[in-house]
Amino acid sequence: MRKILLAVCAICLPAFAGDRPPDLSGPPNLIVDSKMLDNHWIVRDEDFSATACSVIEGDVQPGPHRVLRFTVSTPNVGTGDIFIGDPNEHVRNKDGLYEFATCHNHFHFRHYATYQLIGSDGHVWRAAKRGFCMIDVSPAPMADGAVKTWAYRNCGRVGIPGNQGISHGWADVYVWQLAGQYFVVLDNRKGTAPQAVEVTIAVQRPAAPRKPSKEPNKEKKEEPRPFPRS
Repeated sequence: MRKILLAVCAICLPAFAGDRPPDLSGPPNLIVDSKMLDNHWIVRDEDFSATACSVIEGDVQPGPHRVLRFTVSTPNVGTGDIFIGDPNEHVRNKDGLYEFATCHNHFHFRHYATYQLIGSDGHVWRAAKRGFCMIDVSPAPMADGAVKTWAYRNCGRVGIPGNQGISHGWADVYVWQLAGQYFVVLDNRKGTAPQAVEVTIAVQRPAAPRKPSKEPNKEKKEEPRPFPRS
């Protein structure tokens, strides 16, 4: 048997708000949508270029591989937002939440998720995906008292303010087509592919948020563009 271990971590920190002020009236609760994971995966052969960011950052050898691609959705089913804000602010503060991805030329959130494929012999495969941007992508109808409007859809770039987080009643979604959303199950299509998959999920409750600044957000809003992203 193989196991997919998805470890999800989130931290709530102050920053400017987006379409609406952050809702910090209650605690967030980030989970993994197991039904989405069960129903949205595919095994196929792909040929990866040496210049692909998932090859450069994900320790993948260029060339043909058989890969297991999968979608991960993380609804916030709590009663408050996961509020992170502008990556540039965190980089200036040197708090360790973000790292600069040279291939993508922007900041990646370091602590959102870790994907692992674990064999019955204990061998562990890591997915090529290394960095993330936490935003509101899809409503999460399973959350009680769901927020009707999104707040976070701006990943930001170096020197360009962003606004990251996940509203309660919304989910971040990394669809299987995105770069890095795969495990290499056969190097150069040689060997034996996994015959069965068992899903194991570990979730860490986000830290309690602090109140955001009361200063009005005078920054120009960016049109929501959840996809494509990296």
